Amino acid sequence: MKTLITLLLLLLTFASASQAARSVKGFNSVEEYRTIGEFRLWTFISKDSVIGTYLSTVKEQVSINNQSGISFEQKLKLDYTKIGTNLTFNIVSRHFVAQDGMYLGDDMKIDINDQSEELNLKRDGTTLKGFITRNDSKIDQEIELGNIKFAVENN
Repeated sequence: MKTLITLLLLLLTFASASQAARSVKGFNSVEEYRTIGEFRLWTFISKDSVIGTYLSTVKEQVSINNQSGISFEQKLKLDYTKIGTNLTFNIVSRHFVAQDGMYLGDDMKIDINDQSEELNLKRDGTTLKGFITRNDSKIDQEIELGNIKFAVENN
C-alpha cells in the first residue's frame, strides 16, 4: 500500500512539473505581449443576439509627460435594444500604458443613449491630471496616486 501511495505521489508530482513547464512564459514589456498593429475583437451575445463588439488595437509608441509607452485604440459598442432594453453604449478611447504596464492615462468619449461625456487623464509623476465632463460642464481633475502604479492594483 505504501508503494502504491508513493507511486501516486510521484505521478502527481511529475504531472504538476510537466504542466508548469508548459505554462505561458512571462513578458518583459507590453509591446512584447502585444505588438504595434495587433488587434483583438470580442463579440458580445445575449439571448441569442449579437448585442455588441469590443475592438482593441495597439496603435503606436507615445510619450506622456516624458514617460514612454504604448497607445491602445479601443472601441466598445453595446446595443441592448436588440434584447428589449432601451440602452446603448458607444465608447471610443485611447488608453496609454508604459512598457512595464504602468497606467499613463486615457482619452475617452462615452455615449450612453443620447448623452455624451468625455474623460481625459494623463499621468504626471504620481498624479493624474486632466478633466471629465458632466452634463456639458468640464470638471478639472487632479488625483494623487501615491505609490499606485497600475490601473488595477492588488489589495
